[in-house]
Amino acid sequence: MDEEQSAAAFMAAVERLQDGSSQALTATGAAILLAVHLDIATDSRSIANRLGLAHAFVLREIAALSPRYVRVTKRDARTQRSFLETTAQGRTLAASSSRI
Repeated sequence: MDEEQSAAAFMAAVERLQDGSSQALTATGAAILLAVHLDIATDSRSIANRLGLAHAFVLREIAALSPRYVRVTKRDARTQRSFLETTAQGRTLAASSSRI
C-alpha cells in the first residue's frame, strides 16, 4: 500500500472511530487515539509531527481524551512531551474501527 492509500485508509478509520463512539470525538482526538493504538506514534510530539499539527493542539486533545481513552505514562517537564498508552476502553474503541 502506498503512502496515499495508507493516508486514505487512516482517515477512513478516523471517520469510523468518530461514528462508532458513543462520546463526541473530534477528528483530531480520533486520529490521536488511532495513532497510539496502531503504534504509529506514542508521544505527543511525534503525533503532532505525523499529523502536521501544533504540539499545543495535540496536548489539548490529549487532555480531552484522558483518562477515558488514553493515559499519560511519562511527561517531559521541559518540552511538555507526553508519552501515551491506550486504556482498555480506548483499545476496545480503536480496535473496532482500525481496519487499515
